Amino acid sequence: MTTTIIAEFFEYKDGNWNNKGTSTVILNNNDYHPYIEFKQNDENIIRIPISDFTKFEYNYLETETKYDLIIENGFNFSNKYGLRFDTNSSVSFDIFKNKLNLIINKKFTCIYYNDSKKLKMHGQYNEDQFNGNVTEYYNNRKNSIKFKGEMEDNEYCCGTFYNKESTIQVVINNIVNNEPNGYITININKENIYEGLYEDINGSETLDIESDNFVNELCKNHFGYDFMKQLNFKSKSSNERDYMLWKELKELKQEIINQNNKYTGLLGILRWIIGY
Repeated sequence: MTTTIIAEFFEYKDGNWNNKGTSTVILNNNDYHPYIEFKQNDENIIRIPISDFTKFEYNYLETETKYDLIIENGFNFSNKYGLRFDTNSSVSFDIFKNKLNLIINKKFTCIYYNDSKKLKMHGQYNEDQFNGNVTEYYNNRKNSIKFKGEMEDNEYCCGTFYNKESTIQVVINNIVNNEPNGYITININKENIYEGLYEDINGSETLDIESDNFVNELCKNHFGYDFMKQLNFKSKSSNERDYMLWKELKELKQEIINQNNKYTGLLGILRWIIGY
């Protein structure tokens, strides 16, 4: 559910508030990852997760209007943005403010990867543990979604797991002690491919549900290595595909060279004679 309002957008830099022009402000009350987003000319400027790493203050910007909002975001609230609302839109602003406060009171928090500073977890956090709706992310270039669902005491309860390429979704409705149980659904490129018992697809192999490779390993058990290799190839860009093909050809060429070198010289003739 989203709430939209128009405001002047400011960025605080080098001790000054710089007016960036009129912006569309979108408040997204997503159950797993609420955020506030700014757009200009239908293009995204910035998206800020709403969590305890986000600080909101009203009536702070140097202006006479009473409808101003300051948003500070980051580990040390290093990024600061200002919004100036039209005084004739007091009703719209009150609705926006009330919905924002409802999200803040849900007590969402963010955890980041130490090495890359990319978002790792975002969700409802109580008593130093994730309890409630949570979104987990991979530590990759796209910072793609790894899991979206519910957790209790930092353990998965139910939800959807994604591979790094976002081509596979595994829906698991019952997880006990981080071990899937019962029926699961596998969607590949948004098409329902498999629906059945986790025990049937997993077999006797024990997979780590917290592993970054959980989804791909699970699907490899069921669909096979060749299927997964082909799916991975299709998910790549044309440049990435060209590189993968060039790499395979290079390895094949080197293998042929190594094979031919086995039968050159006196030692090679001996190998040829004895069939080694």
